[in-house]
Amino acid sequence: MVGIILCAGKGSRISNLDCPNKCLLKFQGISLLQRTLSYMNSINEISRVIIVVNHNKDDVITEARKSTFKELIIIEQKNLNGIVGAIEKCIPAINTDDFMLMLGDEYYDNPKYEDFISYFANSKLSILVGVVYVYEKSRISNTYSIHTKGAKLIYFEEKPKNVSNNIMGTGTILFRNTILTYINRVEVNKQRKERDLVDLLNISLKDNKSVQMYEISKYYFNVNDNYEIENLNTYLINREGKI
Repeated sequence: MVGIILCAGKGSRISNLDCPNKCLLKFQGISLLQRTLSYMNSINEISRVIIVVNHNKDDVITEARKSTFKELIIIEQKNLNGIVGAIEKCIPAINTDDFMLMLGDEYYDNPKYEDFISYFANSKLSILVGVVYVYEKSRISNTYSIHTKGAKLIYFEEKPKNVSNNIMGTGTILFRNTILTYINRVEVNKQRKERDLVDLLNISLKDNKSVQMYEISKYYFNVNDNYEIENLNTYLINREGKI
């Protein structure tokens, strides 16, 4: 299995960004990228790691190289056309392997990666989506929502204005290699000028691929704006106070 970490974004929604790239933001002295790679290091199933870079790529590459002992592949996404565009750039390096997607601006507390991968490996699923259940449903508007009917997933929605449940989609997703055949069917979103992850998920659902969700952590932060940075800092302070 290949691990993919997307680190190309500029972090334009974060005002006064005090580091070269949002994946290099530090919490308790550890950058988001270093933290993610430490998890990757511990997952035996992942044989090599792809880092997708663009904005201040040299700083990101330096951080990545010092944070992993696994084979590291650097891919530059010159055209920032979304997550699906980034995955497409990785296809030659993925080759015939299944892959685990992660975003460079994510923070998980005690993620269940081993159980997540084990569940996927012992199933016939095409896609396993990492989710969290949140109390503050407005946070889901910064990622994506999952519409369900009973236990069945019926639709993924990017940055929803109206949230119908407390299921928050994350950037950590497991894919079978066969899903790569759907990449060229994902069109550019006319508003965001990007090829959205949710469209790849929805195309897979419509084609009757087996897609499920899995609670990957109790606490998750997609650190892509100042509000979420504040949420994470508050969480960490409160957690330290309980230890």
